[in-house]
Amino acid sequence: MVKRQTLRSTKAQDGGRKNPCGVHSLGVVVWMAVATFVCISLLKESASVSGSVSRVNRSVDLEFLTFSATSLVATSASATDTQPPQAVVRVDPKPFRFYVYEQFADNEWSPRNLSDCILRKNPKTGNCDWALTTCVDDGTAGSRYASRRKNFNGDVLLADLFLRYPIGEGSAPAVTSFATRTQDPQQADAFIVAYAHDGHCNCHSVDSKCPKTPQMAQEIDEVFKTLHHYNTNHNKNRHLFLSSKDSPFSHIKIRDVPMRTTLGDLRKRSCLATSNSSGGNHLCPDIVIPYLNTHPFYQPHAIQTRPKEWWTTRTRTIAVAAIFGRVWDPSFRNYVLDNIEPVIRRHSGDSTIGGLPVQIGSLQGKERNIDKEQATFELYQNSIFCLILPGDGPAQKRFFDVIMSGCIPVVFVSQRRQNLDPSVAKAYPSWWSGMDNSIPARQSIRTSYPFPKGFFLDQPSLGIDYSSFVVQITHDTTPGRSCDFSCGHKVNATCQLDCLVPELERIMDTPEELVRLRRNLQEAAVLLNYGMEDHAFETFDAFAVLLAQLGHILERLPPMH
Repeated sequence: MVKRQTLRSTKAQDGGRKNPCGVHSLGVVVWMAVATFVCISLLKESASVSGSVSRVNRSVDLEFLTFSATSLVATSASATDTQPPQAVVRVDPKPFRFYVYEQFADNEWSPRNLSDCILRKNPKTGNCDWALTTCVDDGTAGSRYASRRKNFNGDVLLADLFLRYPIGEGSAPAVTSFATRTQDPQQADAFIVAYAHDGHCNCHSVDSKCPKTPQMAQEIDEVFKTLHHYNTNHNKNRHLFLSSKDSPFSHIKIRDVPMRTTLGDLRKRSCLATSNSSGGNHLCPDIVIPYLNTHPFYQPHAIQTRPKEWWTTRTRTIAVAAIFGRVWDPSFRNYVLDNIEPVIRRHSGDSTIGGLPVQIGSLQGKERNIDKEQATFELYQNSIFCLILPGDGPAQKRFFDVIMSGCIPVVFVSQRRQNLDPSVAKAYPSWWSGMDNSIPARQSIRTSYPFPKGFFLDQPSLGIDYSSFVVQITHDTTPGRSCDFSCGHKVNATCQLDCLVPELERIMDTPEELVRLRRNLQEAAVLLNYGMEDHAFETFDAFAVLLAQLGHILERLPPMH
């Protein structure tokens, strides 16, 4: 038997200090055998405080509840794994050649120069560069730099990878043997513009203002002038531009190119048409990419070499975790922070789910200066489910972080947006509800996440089947499990949370389903980050899948004249 201590307040003070967790601590564990206080939210930082609980904030309302976690652990460990994972269907494209504009290896827009420029503009940046090396953040980075580096640095690495890709017949890495880099533009099926657009924006420190900055427009014109093979109609649509921004924050000159990488939120008519057709009957030339995670633990080769048991049957001590950034007032995130504990208590009789604690919290403003990255990652790794709440864009970095941490993502299906877009196939709803009306209602899974099943023209089974490892909370009419989800993402009703608790407890009580979700999660995780440094081109990772999707697009473009 173990005892659990629940803190009901996030900002109660002790001698003027904030609650050290900085989160809603619904599940802070006290191991009485060793008389230590463990705050799961901070893990290594403040993982143990010797002595009694008197060290804890005295003004916080404390309640001790007793429960046993042994039954869940034993059941999970004994679950059988009889089915192979079914999250990914991979088909390599026909062999193709691509040409890389090499002037971006050493001009002012090279990956190294852009990374150095961003560091110069952000002198208090801690120990991590922008995107070129693996790194564990030491927590000294300023909030703006840290947030941008962790969210919008992928195109700098992609430019670097394309420029480093081996040249010549027979030189392609084994995992991407179908893609040969050539220095002869006459032989090329595709042209890679190794210019990192988001890195360029952040070099100017303009970020979200990038689309409206005259200087950026002038410099992007200079970039286009160096693209000597982009001046004919027959190959413009074979030029791949690199951006790791959401569509609204890319400069219009890059947003309107025929083919580019992007972070979800596809807006081109052909892309939305693809999303809305069963199996796809339009070719979407844009490629949604995952966020880059530079932490060594999340490198694809590290993910691939973890034993199956790490993913499936190892013990987790947290039922549900969620750590997220900026919240609005009102917002669904704020609503969850304020209401999840009473909802859990109403369903479970205490503040646990399946007998295990819950950790929900938000990091904002100066709190991002604190070393929370490692603690957050370890919280994900120690949790069975990770709640992904809707934000200001369809895809969020934490979605990919929790997958690579072995934590099952939990999303709320937006019935309201699905009803506004009846042409979206039922199997591909939206997991996102924007905080304003800036994003089209047709943003389904297939236009929000990388390499999704159902998006590839003529090959509807190809890609990642996110529904095979993501728990979708939606209206449930099953006898005995019915809950009302008619309110969509309104902030004045508890219908989504009413659906959450019984569904998660049902899965926790079904070991075979839990193992199935985790095995599918394992299969997909390696495809959602990029190999870096000496481990580039070593595994079939996000860069390899990007090349495969490029080949898929090239096969369906009109032939060059």
